[in-house]
Amino acid sequence: MPGLHPTPSLSLKSSVASAGSANVCNILEAQESDQDHLTNTGLRPTRLSMNFLRFFAPVITAIVLFTSLQAHALEAESFTKERFDALQAEGAPILVDIYATWCPTCAKQREVLETYQNENPDSELVILEVDFDDQKEWVKHFKAPRQSTLLLFDGSEQVWFSVAETREDKIFAAIGELLGQ
Repeated sequence: MPGLHPTPSLSLKSSVASAGSANVCNILEAQESDQDHLTNTGLRPTRLSMNFLRFFAPVITAIVLFTSLQAHALEAESFTKERFDALQAEGAPILVDIYATWCPTCAKQREVLETYQNENPDSELVILEVDFDDQKEWVKHFKAPRQSTLLLFDGSEQVWFSVAETREDKIFAAIGELLGQ
């Protein structure tokens, strides 16, 4: 149709799909250098379409990176009395994380715990998550004044209690002391 200018967006999508986490900016530069070819074939990208692609290149890159980082998500179990009792009977090192999905402090604590697990893949620490909103009985049992409460147990003995602690060195030190590191 006259006045319509097809954009190379399909080409970008296939390039990104085949390149995986390749640098999307390089793909855009390559497409810009192909503009002469597109003009010769009657296909002309508009300024709007190129600006659109430039705007979304970082978004696409972020999505690819985020997806690859999810492979290192926190390994934790939902809290159950049965699992907690069994771990205590074994004398296992346990971290009870009283969290809420809407809590930014809890999210920061989660990042710290993910870092700990990534740096200590052979750690015997078991993380049990108590949902602040849905497991009120256990929030009260652990005397958690609010979400973002962390407790460490050496078997049945509570050895550490913290509220809203997000400093990596403090959390790592408490875990290290429990594990004799």
